[in-house]
Amino acid sequence: MCSPKTAEKRGKNQVCKMERDLLLENYEEAIQKQAALLKKQQLTTENLQDELSNMHQKVITSNKQNQSKVEALCQQIQQGVTEDFSEETSLLQQELETALKEKELSQAECKRHALEVQRLRQELGSIQVISNDGTRISVAQMKEYEDVIRALEEETIRLRSEVSKMEDEKVDIMKINLGLKKQISSLELQLEQESHEICGLRTRSQERERVAQEMKEAFTNLNKQYLDQSEDLRTLLAQTKLLQKNKDHLSKVVMTVNEKLKEAKTRVSESVRIAEDALVEKDAALLREKHALNEVARLESTVSSLTVEAGEKTSAEISKVKNDYNTNIKTMSEEILKLEMALNESNLECSKAKREHSKAADDVRVIQSELQHKKAEHQEEVMNLLQRISSLENKIVVLSGERDILAEHNTHTVQEYEKQREELLARIQELEHLLMVSQTNFESLRIEHDEVKRRYSSLSEELVKVKEENQSNEKILRRQLRTKIEELEEVSSSSRVRLDATDSCHRDVIKQLNENISVLQESYLRVQSHLANQKMEYEERTNDLLQRLEDYSLKYKNVLQSLHETKTELDLTKDLSSQYELRIKEVEARLQSAEQRFATIKTRSSVNTDNVDIW
Repeated sequence: MCSPKTAEKRGKNQVCKMERDLLLENYEEAIQKQAALLKKQQLTTENLQDELSNMHQKVITSNKQNQSKVEALCQQIQQGVTEDFSEETSLLQQELETALKEKELSQAECKRHALEVQRLRQELGSIQVISNDGTRISVAQMKEYEDVIRALEEETIRLRSEVSKMEDEKVDIMKINLGLKKQISSLELQLEQESHEICGLRTRSQERERVAQEMKEAFTNLNKQYLDQSEDLRTLLAQTKLLQKNKDHLSKVVMTVNEKLKEAKTRVSESVRIAEDALVEKDAALLREKHALNEVARLESTVSSLTVEAGEKTSAEISKVKNDYNTNIKTMSEEILKLEMALNESNLECSKAKREHSKAADDVRVIQSELQHKKAEHQEEVMNLLQRISSLENKIVVLSGERDILAEHNTHTVQEYEKQREELLARIQELEHLLMVSQTNFESLRIEHDEVKRRYSSLSEELVKVKEENQSNEKILRRQLRTKIEELEEVSSSSRVRLDATDSCHRDVIKQLNENISVLQESYLRVQSHLANQKMEYEERTNDLLQRLEDYSLKYKNVLQSLHETKTELDLTKDLSSQYELRIKEVEARLQSAEQRFATIKTRSSVNTDNVDIW
């Protein structure tokens, strides 16, 4: 029989064994629940990774679509610009053809005038041969008249040469203007391309912000699930009193990990907020650029209104000059009509004298004295005619004086035109210099913009790498936790001694985890500092780009103003050249009419003198 002491010992041993078995069973159940929870977390993380990959693919496809749309828009803009240039070139070709036709017409008129001058010279030579001793005075006058005609011909030739030079200069200026228009259109295309690229970057940044927000939401959901799981773990560990120490230790570890994860989340949110602020600043810069473009359009409208007012004023002044010139022409035409009336009266008197001579032919001997008296009267009439011819020549001299005044005025206007042309050439050179400077600035800005893009892409890649490293570290920690849980399961089957050993190993693992977390924190701080520096550099670059864009907009305004001024000056020069051509044609017409009248007067006077000599 066994003693009661041995029975009590056996009972105590059995109770201890039962307690141990219960503790081990509870511990195994808690470990199994934790393993199931970890599996759920792994599944959720894998699902989130799949969602992230899908979102990344969607972003890539949307970027490709946006790039294709931007390329199509650029092609449409280029086609529209080429059509505009083709229209401008066709208009310029038409203007050149009209100028060449006008030049050919002026040359034909010059040839016609030369033929008429030769004809007049031949008539003058015939008149000199036919004339006798009584008409030597008229020959001298005819020589003077011939000299005057030569001078007029030389002046007309000179004026035509000057007009042709002005037309050539006009064509050159139009060519230069066309080149400037082409350069400005190319600059406008480049600006539009840059604006399209900026819009594309803005859309990409918005899409990235949207993806980041979705990531935040997914991360918050994970945090909620994680908190729920931690609460479940706490409830399970609260039920187990004997394993409370291990539970507390593990809960502390989990809390520290959660705090570090929260800190990492806050840092990531701060970095995302910094990127969002940079994008907002970028949008503000784009709005400023739009306002600047609107101001440029307003200034262009004001300049166009000023040019219209200046054109109206110049047209009013030109109309005044035309009216004055027409009044002068009317007065001169009236004087010429009066002279023609006087010549008709003289012709009537000559016809009367012929009739009287025919009546007195039968009684020549009786009426010789009367013939002598009539001859004297006829000589007086011839003298009167010569006086009238001299008065006509004086009027022709006056007309030549007026022509000289017009020639001086033409020379003055030509000098002014040359000065204006020199000023235009200087302005064009300045504009070319400004265009070259603007092109260089634009290229430098484009290079800096590409560098900023490249750095932004590198920063985004670094952020992705950091996220991947964090995910990999989390996976490693989870794997380590799994391994430790398996070790705990193996240790629980052996004994409490092994549990103590596993506790020591678990502490070592926690130390390693803390060390790994500290390393991760240091790397994250480095990345954050690098991102802050990159953000500062990006802000400085954006400010420089904004300032340069403002300078470029001002230069573009100046170029447009100078182009408007050149257009107005070209229009004024065209109007002046057309006025000069009209005046030259009118003077030539007057000279032709005067020459014809003078020739008729000479022929009539020669006929009268011949009749008198016969009688």
